[in-house]
Amino acid sequence: MLWKWPNRRKCSRIGFGLEIVQCFPYHEAMTNYSVGDDWRVRINGREQHPLPHVHVQFRDGSRVSLAIETGALLVGHVSPRKRLEPVRTWIETHRDALLTEYRRLNP
Repeated sequence: MLWKWPNRRKCSRIGFGLEIVQCFPYHEAMTNYSVGDDWRVRINGREQHPLPHVHVQFRDGSRVSLAIETGALLVGHVSPRKRLEPVRTWIETHRDALLTEYRRLNP
């Protein structure tokens, strides 16, 4: 199954050592990280949440939100739960860059 992401033509690629796609069709600002074969990470801009977090979408359509600082599951469900482990490891490895990007998009 191939990933289908809306409005690829309206997205621009920028680089920080990761494949990052900035898209603006749904939020004023959004950064997508194309990471795993089974999942993607997104940071939305202009959100009214006090806790820095990322949105994770899995290939089967499951969605979760994880806290950047702790990796805690905030919202959503994925089965089996062990599918969250590589995401949490990736978040831990890139925590500083994710926090910087979250703060840039959510001043």
